[in-house]
Amino acid sequence: MDFLRKRMSTNPKKGPIHDRNPARIVWRVIRGMLPHKTPKGAAALGRLKCFDGVPLSLNAKKKMCVPDALKVVRLKPRSRYCNIGDIAKECGWKKGDLIDSLEAKRVSRNHEWHLKRAKRNKDRKTTLKNNGDVKKVNEELQQYGY
Repeated sequence: MDFLRKRMSTNPKKGPIHDRNPARIVWRVIRGMLPHKTPKGAAALGRLKCFDGVPLSLNAKKKMCVPDALKVVRLKPRSRYCNIGDIAKECGWKKGDLIDSLEAKRVSRNHEWHLKRAKRNKDRKTTLKNNGDVKKVNEELQQYGY
């Protein structure tokens, strides 16, 4: 909160800009770790993308869990922790509920898509299994060692 109070005395609009959303907080923290004033650091920072929630371009990608990064593995049971979203809310970010609702919609849409896909694959397998022509071809291929 001390950082948020810092501003330019003559014109606060020109002063340090304090972003409240979690993506920009993370972006600024990472910028502090990079030599962003050198060409190499500026190029690295230009490649960095931070999002609130999951963007549409990455929605179709398969999500995976990294077991070594889990909170249960990394933190001791008595350790305190917080989420970046909670910190952003304390600093004045007001879009958390919107992001949560959009994320819930995305998860439900992906779940419906997965169920449809699983049903389609199951139906396809059963039709191929029950098809007599395919059975004949498979038996003939099996004779030749396939």
